[in-house]
Amino acid sequence: MAKGVAGCRRSWRRSAASVILSLLVGLTLGPDRAFVRGLKLGGVYDANTDPENEAKIALDAAAIKETDDLEIKKNIYLNGQNSQYQDPQSLELINRSLASLSLKALEVMKDDDWYNVYRYSFGYIGNKDENEQQGNFDEQPIEHYANTVVIDLFNLAEEDIETEAAVVMNVWMMVAHHLQEAERQCKSSKGGNSLDGEASLDVSAAYYIGWGQVQGDNDKGDLLYNLAENAGARFGKDEGETLANKNIIGLMNRIKYEIITAGKCPTDFLKFRSLVRQIIAQMTVPLVQNLIHYMSEGKTDKMELYALALSPQISACDTAGYNYILDKLVLNTY
Repeated sequence: MAKGVAGCRRSWRRSAASVILSLLVGLTLGPDRAFVRGLKLGGVYDANTDPENEAKIALDAAAIKETDDLEIKKNIYLNGQNSQYQDPQSLELINRSLASLSLKALEVMKDDDWYNVYRYSFGYIGNKDENEQQGNFDEQPIEHYANTVVIDLFNLAEEDIETEAAVVMNVWMMVAHHLQEAERQCKSSKGGNSLDGEASLDVSAAYYIGWGQVQGDNDKGDLLYNLAENAGARFGKDEGETLANKNIIGLMNRIKYEIITAGKCPTDFLKFRSLVRQIIAQMTVPLVQNLIHYMSEGKTDKMELYALALSPQISACDTAGYNYILDKLVLNTY
């Protein structure tokens, strides 16, 4: 299980794993605009580098939910229609798709701790349950684990499960990637007023909040911010804006204003890294809340989805707990 990558000496993984396990054991978790327009991410986050195109991946998630035609759903997921980027060689505008966030992950995330923890975990699942070829999960490369889960769920009749999977698998890891990329850029900064890491931080916020999200609104929005609003509401944690979202946006703003725009990179790199770890831990809370919710509702497909989304984090520090969750919530139903 890639002990060198997932070793428990990493305190940030210990804290994330402890959040998951404590919430699972307890089972008691207990109109300003917030959309990207120019340089502003609602009234809560200033996206100075204008990551509009990344935020518009939310429109693809919305479009998938709006149609009942399975082929149209798959086409939007695989090929995209609302988010574009410019090819650095040809300068051609290319559609970014939800699928591409996973299918191209190895190219951009090969040095990311979280991505490697997840891909090795899915390799373990494939080997343990299905005796698959080394490096495969459900007969697909472990590097594409998120896309594999989403494609499998397209064939179920459960409403919007494939879109929810794309958000908690593909988009979640993309947010984590850009947070880690911002952290690396701060560490390698030459100092001064370089604003190193700001663009990556803005992109992470764009993927987290998404285009069209209204601050604190449970209906208007399609990415992780909206998912957290609905998860928090189920546990009485949604007072205008759910606590997890308040914490995540607050931590992002601390990175931006206390470190990046204050010219504190690389001097305050350790503080930067600590704040990123806290964001990742908070991003885990709605995943745990939804797992508990779907367990209580007896919705096995969504229960399994969230178990798959969470179990790799537990694998980093608690092998027994990891195997227990796999056996009870994944391998018996997958």
